[in-house]
Amino acid sequence: MSRTSLAEELERLTRVEMRVLVFLRYSGPCFTIKLRRHGFSPGTLSKLLARLERRGLVEVVRNPLTGKWVVVALTDRGRRLAELLLYLSERVKVS
Repeated sequence: MSRTSLAEELERLTRVEMRVLVFLRYSGPCFTIKLRRHGFSPGTLSKLLARLERRGLVEVVRNPLTGKWVVVALTDRGRRLAELLLYLSERVKVS
């Protein structure tokens, strides 16, 4: 993974990626089923989590028997980015 700054990483995020990061910031580590219940389709979620994992923003624990994703959590970098998103969101609301 390249060492991009949080600002550069923020510019690369899609709206859906932002939603996942903020969701995980509030919920903490969760089963992928919880993400699907909050409107993320399985196909979209699979690709999305793979991208976020490659970029070092989430950590995924897989079921060793099926290889399917079971639990998703923010990495330290992902948590910092989610907190930056929340801070910026509050700043926009205030202005």
